Amino acid sequence: MFEPSKKFIYLDNNATTMMCENAKKTNILWQSSANPSSSSRLSQLPKKEIEKAKNYINKHCKLADKYHIIFNSGATEGNSFAINCLTKSYKKILKRTPHLIVSAVEHHSIMLATQIMKKNGDAEITYVYPNRFGSILARDVQKAIKPNTALISIMFANNETGSINNIKAISEVAHKHKIPIHSDCVQAFGKYKIDVVSYGIDILTASFHKLHGPKGVGLLLINKELAAGYKVCTFIYGSQQGGLRGGTENVAGILSSISAMKWAFTRRATKNRQLLKMRKMIIDRLSKVFHVQYFTEKLPETPAIILIGHHQKCKDYFLPNTILLGIWKPKGKEFCNVNFKKCLDKAGVIVSISSACLTKSKNASHVMTAMKVPTRLKKGIIRISLSDMTTEDEVIKFVNIFIKKLKPLI
Repeated sequence: MFEPSKKFIYLDNNATTMMCENAKKTNILWQSSANPSSSSRLSQLPKKEIEKAKNYINKHCKLADKYHIIFNSGATEGNSFAINCLTKSYKKILKRTPHLIVSAVEHHSIMLATQIMKKNGDAEITYVYPNRFGSILARDVQKAIKPNTALISIMFANNETGSINNIKAISEVAHKHKIPIHSDCVQAFGKYKIDVVSYGIDILTASFHKLHGPKGVGLLLINKELAAGYKVCTFIYGSQQGGLRGGTENVAGILSSISAMKWAFTRRATKNRQLLKMRKMIIDRLSKVFHVQYFTEKLPETPAIILIGHHQKCKDYFLPNTILLGIWKPKGKEFCNVNFKKCLDKAGVIVSISSACLTKSKNASHVMTAMKVPTRLKKGIIRISLSDMTTEDEVIKFVNIFIKKLKPLI
């Protein structure tokens, strides 16, 4: 069994987290359940448990029964549903080419979907670029609106920079023009209680393996009025889940996801404070050895560690677990984050050098390109992402290894 904590210091939690014990136990317990969609007596118990799971989501997210709660295979499926199904529904009803507003730093699943739609002539796409801190501004979304804008898709928090967007302000702009808003809430969903109605989110996507649940289980919330008004149809047909997502429900996955979610939100405020503390520990310890500054400042003429995103004093504007930094080497041979990651791997430390979905690509992260990060700095980008299972002892060991391996290289 793969247990990173026993062999590695695992700091790539924005890619995936390890399942908590509660989720593991629940998953094993329900592996042999009956089909909840059948009419047998045995199917009644899993059916009731799934209803309980939906009731928990309804209460937790303060949905007030205004949303369809759909369990699926993950956020990629949910993002695809939001982009594709709503665009097709709009086009079918209004008989004109829909226009989508999407941030230029969205998850790769949304970027690919919109690029293909644009190429095929299925939709007009406007990409809204972030500011120097990595956040999307409501005023820039406002400028992009057209008469045929069918959907606005802006993520709650970015998986690379950790920067948080003001979704409430963006949704107010959207709703002023009677445009629905979709938000990929994958990175934020396990760290904050998202009051969906209050934030004005019409479609929400999340994935449970980001909050210590199982892989392959996601959540899609869609406003019932929107679904009815757009006459939204699915792309996975079947009678399950109100016809919006066909296929036999993954009982073990769904119930273990709820177990993980309950575990994640036990003492959530305390966990976030601990994550912020460890995040600060890393930055402070690195600052004692290297010159550390933010990307918003002028890049120095000497080697440095450049922090990308909001200043750590602005804790409401970034995820408490994420640090995106670049090793800046202005002269001589360029720094190579690929080789440095391999070096850390050998020393028992796991970090990321780009978005989890792009790690095998030779192309630089589209997020860094959108933020206008210089090519030389792009080659030194490293993401450190903590979890609720990360300990202070691991953080200290990590920093010591990081410093030891980096010093000779810059």
